[in-house]
Amino acid sequence: MYKLLATDIDGTLINSKRELTDTTKKAIYEAYDKGCVILPCSGRGPLPLQDITDEIDLDLPLACFNGALVIKGKSGEILYEKAIDKQDAILAYNEGVKRNVGVIAWTFDNKLAFNEFNKFTKHYLSMANVKREDVIIIPEHMEIFDERITKVLWQDEVENMDEHVAYARNLLKNVDNNAMCATSQPFLLEFTHKDANKAEAIKHVADAFGIEHKDTIGIGDGLNDIPMIEYAALGVAMKNSHRETLDAADYIAPSNDEDGVAYVINKFMLGKE
Repeated sequence: MYKLLATDIDGTLINSKRELTDTTKKAIYEAYDKGCVILPCSGRGPLPLQDITDEIDLDLPLACFNGALVIKGKSGEILYEKAIDKQDAILAYNEGVKRNVGVIAWTFDNKLAFNEFNKFTKHYLSMANVKREDVIIIPEHMEIFDERITKVLWQDEVENMDEHVAYARNLLKNVDNNAMCATSQPFLLEFTHKDANKAEAIKHVADAFGIEHKDTIGIGDGLNDIPMIEYAALGVAMKNSHRETLDAADYIAPSNDEDGVAYVINKFMLGKE
């Protein structure tokens, strides 16, 4: 049986109504009681994840900002952190403004910055657990890029995102940088350091808890989940995953509306059929 499960949050651990179901919580509690490690992994930061972590209410490690920050548990001990290079953050910001998308940036000390307030950023604020008056407006405070940035995001309509992904991948391929990009949700494209990903989160948490690679599972649905799905001993994609994520997986789980994470825990960690 596997001993560590790294799970994405949105589109994976929680359902399309943004609920953590009783079925999923029960499976998590049983695995935890058995001594297994459950590692929530998200593009979100610690503040936006607080509702989920409070609801689970266990001493779990946590991978935030797509793996740019990995925390051992409630102690707050940092196992890994990796900021995006300043020039890459500025490049992602400038190109996002040119493409007329919502541009968002997070710092390691949980400062949230927007290029402007618009319909995209209003939607993002509703998820971010940050008050509007605490948001920094980037054109008025370009010094934000002197701080350690975890990631820069582009937010747009879902139907435009494939075009943005293709453009951004080509952009990064043609400049000398250390950045990568991937969608975390269908309407969000995230730019991070290439060494800030969920695979790194699995490596550092497995190390900290003395778990061998062969005992690890990575499960998700988005493009930003592919590194951990490819790295884990068992890479699992949700049935509702992006097509590239499905192609990367060893195993396809039921969707997030069918308690897919609970199914995987029960089958591969608890030995229930």
